[in-house]
Amino acid sequence: MELLLLEQIECRAAAWIPRSFWTQAFYQGCRDRGMRHQAALRALAFKWIRIPYRCWIDRTPCNETRYLLTLRKRQAPLLKIAASLPT
Repeated sequence: MELLLLEQIECRAAAWIPRSFWTQAFYQGCRDRGMRHQAALRALAFKWIRIPYRCWIDRTPCNETRYLLTLRKRQAPLLKIAASLPT
């Protein structure tokens, strides 16, 4: 049961790669650092699942713009990777 849930989270994170700016940047950054596809998906899933969880705790809707602004405020390295991606 637990393994099935983890696989589902990985699949959900993988589905967001083409849809979301930051997921694409994060995945590409993992691949550039030498991670294989599955390891990059697991890393993305770990990062991705914390966002809906936090929204659930705070009772706020998920907002990618808000997340990107927070990354910029914290000067996250993810934004440097995102800046190098083709649009």
